[in-house]
Amino acid sequence: MWLDFYSNQDWLCTKTPVTEGCDPTKISHRKLKFTLPLSKQINGQSHDNYFINEEVLKAVLNLKASEYI
Repeated sequence: MWLDFYSNQDWLCTKTPVTEGCDPTKISHRKLKFTLPLSKQINGQSHDNYFINEEVLKAVLNLKASEYI
């Protein structure tokens, strides 16, 4: 399973497309909401938010919400 984290505020990456013939059950899209000024979106600083986002960190560390709290 591939976890695809993306945000519309991040101009350096986007939601990974699933092309015809691929198994859509092998990818899980997770939209994140960042609230950043336009200047940080333009210069790419919004991309750094994945490294501090709680949902992304829990997934990387393979933690469930109940285990984290």
